Amino acid sequence: MKRLVLLVLLVLATLPARAQNLAGDPGYLDLSRVDGWFSAEPTVEIDLKGSLLRMVTRSAQSDDPDLAAMLGRMRAVQVRIFPLAAGALASARTRTADLMRGLERQGWESFVRVRQDGQYVNMMVRPRGGTSDALAGLVVAVVDEDDDEPQAVFINIVGDVDPERIGEIGRRFGAPNVPTPPRPPRTPRRNDD
Repeated sequence: MKRLVLLVLLVLATLPARAQNLAGDPGYLDLSRVDGWFSAEPTVEIDLKGSLLRMVTRSAQSDDPDLAAMLGRMRAVQVRIFPLAAGALASARTRTADLMRGLERQGWESFVRVRQDGQYVNMMVRPRGGTSDALAGLVVAVVDEDDDEPQAVFINIVGDVDPERIGEIGRRFGAPNVPTPPRPPRTPRRNDD
């Protein structure tokens, strides 16, 4: 009987109950909608939510407590990276710009836009609203026209997001070209021995 109860509890723990509620979360963007924009499959596709995100968070605790703490405040992490053919660059830029404008109409706020050296970077946050400064989510969209490997990168993080850590998150989940906003300098700790 104890084994049956344990098995039922394990099955229930793996059900994506929290993930089913993401559609109503103000910080959520369903990245599957960009899948049809590209002729190739994504080279990286990550969908961490619910029990999977909790499992990754627990496994990161011993190796990287900072990452675990950051992930523990999130409800979902999604990443899509698509290779771009030379003829698809203009279309990718246009569709990404349309997506960003749509997000602005929904209350998202742009905080980084870069149009330089073949990189088109958009970073947007969704405030929780009210009197809180908390962020409900973050979206990063990058069209990188790198000569060797042009690609489009889309990231959506749902939950309490620290924008200064987005570059770190991108690198951890396979998107090495996501820019990191500068961090404020740390003050050295005093040793009162």
